[in-house]
Amino acid sequence: MPHPLPSGFSGSEQKESVVAKTTVTWLTCDQCKAETGEDVEAEESLSFGYDGYNYGLDLCAPHAENFHNTVQTMIGWSSGRSRISSGRSRRAAPSSARSLRLPLPVDLRQSGNG
Repeated sequence: MPHPLPSGFSGSEQKESVVAKTTVTWLTCDQCKAETGEDVEAEESLSFGYDGYNYGLDLCAPHAENFHNTVQTMIGWSSGRSRISSGRSRRAAPSSARSLRLPLPVDLRQSGNG
């Protein structure tokens, strides 16, 4: 049975209904989810770039602290740094230039010394 219309409304009038909606986003720690499958609330969302790609992580407090400590340690080892401009993407060095920085394997049996 149809609901009766409120007084003052005829069947030809239409009333727009207003519905309130609230969306709650709960960020969970990506590392906890990957390692244990648990949904642990994230305390920090961070982003970083590596090898020409940008990444984003949501981390709980202990994993965020571990990430920051690891990155700070690596920064201490680095031979230099530069700021990345926000308007342009950074170009990676050609693969041949990157490979020059890697140690080359040496096979002494083929060097003529053995």
